[in-house]
Amino acid sequence: MTLENIVTAVTLETTVTLETTVTLERLYSDYTVTVETTVTTVTLETTVTIQ
Repeated sequence: MTLENIVTAVTLETTVTLETTVTLERLYSDYTVTVETTVTTVTLETTVTIQ
């Protein structure tokens, strides 16, 4: 098998979902700031195909 007969396909897929919730509440004449950051989905797929 020569080098010309080798086909290499590399697929790299990265999915990152980042949700940020900022809540501003007025409580007893003071302001309370709540910041929540949640990483919901992290997907890393690597496919290497050699034919």
